[in-house]
Amino acid sequence: MKTQITRINKMFFASMLILSLGYTSTLTFTTNVTVDDLTIAASDKVILNDGVIMTVTGAVSLTGILQMLGTSIANVTGAVTVESDGILDMDGTSRLKLGGNLRFNSGTLQAETGTGIDLNKGGAPQSIIGTIAGNFKTITRSGNATVFDITLTIEDSLDTGGMDLTISNLRTLTMGTGSVVVISGGNWTRTGALVLWADSKVLYTGSAATMQPELYGDIEHNGGTLTMQTLGGLNVAGTFRNISGNFAATQNITANGIIWNNGNVTESPSETWVIGAAGITITGGTFVGTDGAFTVAGDWTNSGTFTHNNSDVDFVGPGAQTITSGGSNFFDVSISNTGDIVSLADAFVFEGAALTIDAGAKFALAGQAFTAPAAVGRIVNSGSGIFMLHGDEVTTPNLDIPGATKFVATGSLLITRTLGALDDVTFDASGHTLTFNETIAYISGDITVASNTTLNMATHGLTIAHTKTVTNNGNWPEPTGGTLTCAGSATFIGLNNMSFYIFSAAVASSVLIFKDGNTYTVANNLTLTGTDENEIHLRTNAGATAILSNTGGAQSVDYVKVDNVDGTSANHIVATNSWDINRGGVGAVTFWDFGAMLYTFETTGNWDTAGNWEQGILPAATDNVLVSGGVTLTLNGTRTINDVQIAATGEITV
Repeated sequence: MKTQITRINKMFFASMLILSLGYTSTLTFTTNVTVDDLTIAASDKVILNDGVIMTVTGAVSLTGILQMLGTSIANVTGAVTVESDGILDMDGTSRLKLGGNLRFNSGTLQAETGTGIDLNKGGAPQSIIGTIAGNFKTITRSGNATVFDITLTIEDSLDTGGMDLTISNLRTLTMGTGSVVVISGGNWTRTGALVLWADSKVLYTGSAATMQPELYGDIEHNGGTLTMQTLGGLNVAGTFRNISGNFAATQNITANGIIWNNGNVTESPSETWVIGAAGITITGGTFVGTDGAFTVAGDWTNSGTFTHNNSDVDFVGPGAQTITSGGSNFFDVSISNTGDIVSLADAFVFEGAALTIDAGAKFALAGQAFTAPAAVGRIVNSGSGIFMLHGDEVTTPNLDIPGATKFVATGSLLITRTLGALDDVTFDASGHTLTFNETIAYISGDITVASNTTLNMATHGLTIAHTKTVTNNGNWPEPTGGTLTCAGSATFIGLNNMSFYIFSAAVASSVLIFKDGNTYTVANNLTLTGTDENEIHLRTNAGATAILSNTGGAQSVDYVKVDNVDGTSANHIVATNSWDINRGGVGAVTFWDFGAMLYTFETTGNWDTAGNWEQGILPAATDNVLVSGGVTLTLNGTRTINDVQIAATGEITV
């Protein structure tokens, strides 16, 4: 078998060209050519050189090979059929312009990137039919509807030309990775399947378009009004971008991200929107939120206009999220992100009922101003969520923050004076100092100073709420003024010592617990005052010894019982109506000067049974004794005492 090469430099065919020579033949066109019909038989090949335009006024049938090079064009008025052994080989940026149907009877398409097929039949639908080996690169439609009665993949682009598109039953149209579908009008009818790769894009253009209920890759809308079908929601694996035109949002939306460059969201949406890790970016136009369920997993970045529509935007993470409100107010906001921190990037205002922080979530002001519609009841902490701030932000005056609050300053600062009520508070500004700017009596929970953080009371006071714990793992230096006030029982623990200017505990029956081994210094007045039978109890957390060092000022210590809390040799603590629970035994305190006090014998029995005495210990020789009414005190030995009182019906026996 030999190969015959025919080079035609200038040729015009006014009749049918049939290439079937009985042996392998290659025909190369180097200049433009026109024929009625073109049939290429098996083993034969026609080549269109770069720049050549071949016009076929009839049909094309390929059992052999049609190779199109460079910028060549095959302009076919009729149908093109590629049989089982046929090959349509498109190279460079060649184009097949087709006025009839395109049929593959198990034929092959070999198409390079940049090549394309133009369907330009007017007046009636145009079909691509059959079974194909190989993928399309680009298909462009103009003139009328397109019917895909074939399973095929388009790798680059499909432009429907504003016409209707049909995918027939049991057929699948796949838009490949990185591909683009351009829709400028028309309706899509599917009894078959449309598959859009996750990184493919559908571009809606023109005066009006109706979205299809597909699983999209990316969507771009540029011009006109884009509406949604009522058959189902919008599902976008990638990003929905509105370049221009309005979007009538009437159905559920699921998208990895939204970019809003211009135009308006209309229809006052009320459906469910689920926006993924790419978040929401608004650079122009007006973006209107849904007042249905509205979750965002990524950042919120606004330099345009956001209209909240009474929405509740829920930031769900799980990665770190940033909110840039751009001067647009939110309505309600929820923080459900338990994986990382949701932080502000500019001033934040919400106008609705609540900013809700879920259990395990973290919301950070990050140095930005924060405005709620009211000071009380607008922040809801539904569990172990954390409200974080540097500490010097401007907030709604007297702002209440329930749950856990954490000060995480990135530099030393004065704490804001706009807070009104806090629950549990942690000061965690590693390497920096947080300094009081006012007396703080609004913390109702526990207080923690983290490692390498300094909390300076300066000249201001601090009130510890009843039964709460102060944990100092950082630095608590001696202030120059102010009073540490215990509003009831309190626990002072942590790794490090603490210093106060004035220390006051004056609530009867309070229990003050100090950390074993730590020293608590009071530079000025020390007040510890209980009442008879409702003494203040000083003790340590684990039974070893702590030190209470009062280095100056006046002491008012009355009705106190002491357990393992020592004074210092240089600064004794002078107490009246007070006693050492462990007096004379293990753990007896040192450097306390207890004055004579009245011991009450309240249970009939022997003198030397400590449990018969109200104080739980035996009186010393310098103390006074009261025998309660109806109680009999048996001396059972020689006793020395300063004074004895016997109430009516009380008695002493030897």
